[in-house]
Amino acid sequence: MSSDLRATVMNTVEKICIKNRIIKLAILEGTGTPADLAGRFEISKRTVKRYVREIKEEGRNIYYDYNRVSYVIKENAKYVVEHMPD
Repeated sequence: MSSDLRATVMNTVEKICIKNRIIKLAILEGTGTPADLAGRFEISKRTVKRYVREIKEEGRNIYYDYNRVSYVIKENAKYVVEHMPD
């Protein structure tokens, strides 16, 4: 495997890992600010925001909650209501 291809694969794997960690932290409501995430993952705030946008585009209901000072992922409320036990 060429060094360029190896670097591309590693960057892709690293990106997937970071996005998965952002999702887990958002579910726990513990991401902190975009600057906090950038520092934690050693990436820029712009990259954090790009990853969050990609997570949204992948179908997750992620948004920044200023009261919680965290990104948050909430389940689809319609799904929860429709699937409540009688």
